[in-house]
Amino acid sequence: MCSLSQAILPLMKVKVDGSSMGAKEPRAPLKVFIDLYLSIGSHDEWLTSLIEKAKQWKGLLHLYCNKLSIFALSVQNMKVLKMVRLYSVQDLELVCNWKLSVLGKLLSLLPYMGKLHRLFLSQTQMSQCSSWEEEEQFVETFSSQLLSLHHLQELHLESISSLEGSLCSLLRCLRSPLKILSLTNCLLLESDLMNLSKCPNTRQLRGLCLNRVILMDISSETLEALLENVSSTLQVLSLEECGIMNLQLTAILPALRHCSQLTTFSFSGNPISINVLLRVVRHTIGLTNLRRVRYPAPLEFYEHVGDGLLATLQAKLMQMLQELGRSDMEWLSGKPCPHREWPFSDLWPMPW
Repeated sequence: MCSLSQAILPLMKVKVDGSSMGAKEPRAPLKVFIDLYLSIGSHDEWLTSLIEKAKQWKGLLHLYCNKLSIFALSVQNMKVLKMVRLYSVQDLELVCNWKLSVLGKLLSLLPYMGKLHRLFLSQTQMSQCSSWEEEEQFVETFSSQLLSLHHLQELHLESISSLEGSLCSLLRCLRSPLKILSLTNCLLLESDLMNLSKCPNTRQLRGLCLNRVILMDISSETLEALLENVSSTLQVLSLEECGIMNLQLTAILPALRHCSQLTTFSFSGNPISINVLLRVVRHTIGLTNLRRVRYPAPLEFYEHVGDGLLATLQAKLMQMLQELGRSDMEWLSGKPCPHREWPFSDLWPMPW
């Protein structure tokens, strides 16, 4: 498959003679399909040429974009956005450290993206100066924009400080059932998770990520209800670095065992003992679709660092799986310290 520059640059050499077009049939616009990555200084030569040509041709060159990633709001990037047929965007990524008010203005573009399937929103640096009123206004604005997204299937929110106590406002504005919901490094209350378990449009989730969402103060009953409501469809579950302890994990094992479609489960970075880890093995052994599990280095490891305990445990797990007829399962050990070496995007069974 040729590169975008190879495909587009030859087309740019086509001449449009405006003086002779009056006697001819109007020329059909040239459609150019591109993926855009907009950051500071991200424009290469071919994109700059494309923008200039689009200006010159005045409506005879239409830019379509399937995947749009925005990392900076420069004047040049805003000019590019004005040229793109926003209704063609299906995958939008916004990674920013802007003020909530600026981010809210950018989200006002969402109603023009009616075909959007995937939305990834990340605040790389949580604003320390946002007032309560600004956070409330942001949630209200974001929620109202979601009302126009009738085809949204994936929602990924990372480090969004204003979600605490406001998740219900977002969830009730969903217009279609989600396949994937990822809430990473967000502050959530128990009421948020209770609303998540009750929302009709999150009951058919195939993927659920709550990585680095502190769950130690969330009741086991709430977590159980959340898992039970998605048990018939859930394929990927990630609960990394959530502060889940022995009692909580043990309590949700029966609900986890009902997730018959589960293929991948990660709970690394949580303070779990060896005994509870072995209990997880016994409870999940009957999940015939489960192939990949990521578990934490157990608490006992910290008392005996360097004596080969982790390698011994890994060997024991492999032996257990073989004896139980599940040599097709892959159990991977996490590092002793929380680490982001296993990106959530790598967990999904492809294609959807």
